[in-house]
Amino acid sequence: MTRVFKIGLGNSTQTLHSLSWAEIIYIENVFMITCVVCGESDSEILYPSLKINRCRCGHIYYTGGLGEEEIKNLYSEDYFMGGEYADYKNDKNVIQRNFRNRLKVVKRYISNGKLLEIGSAYGFFLDLAREIFDVIGYEMCSEAAECARSELKLDVRDTDFVKENLGNKIFDVVCLWDCIEHLPSPQLFIEKINTLLKLGGYLFITTGDIGSLLPRIQGKAWRLIHPPTHVHYFSRKSITNLLKHFQFEVIEVRYPGIWRSNRQLVAELFKLKKLARYIPGCFWLNTFDIMEVIAKKKEDYRRK
Repeated sequence: MTRVFKIGLGNSTQTLHSLSWAEIIYIENVFMITCVVCGESDSEILYPSLKINRCRCGHIYYTGGLGEEEIKNLYSEDYFMGGEYADYKNDKNVIQRNFRNRLKVVKRYISNGKLLEIGSAYGFFLDLAREIFDVIGYEMCSEAAECARSELKLDVRDTDFVKENLGNKIFDVVCLWDCIEHLPSPQLFIEKINTLLKLGGYLFITTGDIGSLLPRIQGKAWRLIHPPTHVHYFSRKSITNLLKHFQFEVIEVRYPGIWRSNRQLVAELFKLKKLARYIPGCFWLNTFDIMEVIAKKKEDYRRK
């Protein structure tokens, strides 16, 4: 079925036809035109200064635009070293403490096979997972992917996952740890994942839950609202609806605590990112606003 969307460009209004459900239409820059959850373009402005809208279905998303080159620059090595992270590489031990806990959850459902990770960064999760799985990863930051390949000898690729032909590789598990909120068009990734997962295969996602108590209290001051790196703000309802459309059944939603490095806390709270790099230690915290979603592929997705 062809969907018709009306969009405003300056003082003009145009009607576009899309063959993809909830498609992101790129015009000069990457502009979010329709909701990736429901496919409609009926939204209200939620936070004007941040260019964040709320769709009538409830999904919340950033409406600003970034070109392809700007996105690449956004996720350069600086992103992990003084940008969004104080010092990602030196926080390896802390980050892997969280990944060990996530891997334990994965093993509750499946304990061997082929595993794909989207958003692998420096390969810290795959480094642990390869002990029991055959692993492949994708990462937008070329420097991080190269580091995972050269230092950890992992198959982490910085090519376009959606466009890449993976042949007959069929995976048992796909993981997106703290990744889906960064994707301008997550529906394209979920659709591609459906084609690569076996029937009955598992999809694991962690992301913030904007419907949880803390963001409802804090509003736009919630720490996870920071476009343009975070584009989508899912709730338990909206992530479930997105996955359901692509033939995934959500079988569990958890709200685990995480280990946080002291340097990252100082960087976030006091904006002292250069100083924070020299601060050791970590602590455990659960604010119950990070959800871990476990979904199972019910059947192959076919575009209508």
